[in-house]
Amino acid sequence: MTIESKAAREFFAAQIKDLNSATRAVVRASARQFKQEIVRQVRSNFKRGLNSNGSFFKAFKIYDLDADGSRGPASYVRAGVPFMHVFEEGATITNRKAKFLIVLLPQGEKLGFKRISKGNPWGKVWAQFGNRFVLKVLANNKMLYSYEYQGRLTPVYLFAKSVRLKKRLNFFESAEIIAKQIPDEIAKL
Repeated sequence: MTIESKAAREFFAAQIKDLNSATRAVVRASARQFKQEIVRQVRSNFKRGLNSNGSFFKAFKIYDLDADGSRGPASYVRAGVPFMHVFEEGATITNRKAKFLIVLLPQGEKLGFKRISKGNPWGKVWAQFGNRFVLKVLANNKMLYSYEYQGRLTPVYLFAKSVRLKKRLNFFESAEIIAKQIPDEIAKL
């Protein structure tokens, strides 16, 4: 191997290393920008419930992957919420185990009622407040349980066979916009 070819090899190796470093920096910065956009969308479309610990808003993590063989550096943002696709695509939610979904309404949450869960089953809520609930049967197999509070009926729980959730988030569009900027950002470094 001649001195010129060795020098050329070292030169190109240094250029590739610099390109990999620039690519890694831009990809990581883009992932952070994407995470900020996701969190912004989530915060603008959902409000923190009174009994929430805020984990829904903190569920997004960034994972950086270094270059490996023929693959360049990469980063991805993971939503730690397994049902996030429901808010990106919209969906009809049903309960396979019970006849009805029990939805806590915002007015009920303001009165201090909690979501129905394993720790707070409907039977326990009914035993505590049942004689103060007023049932109204609605169309489409829905029932509205209202609570008598200060002489007024306040809707607290909605019983429904299914609930249709509309699309509320659009991560894909934001990802495309950020991805289109990556080559120009790499070229600037």
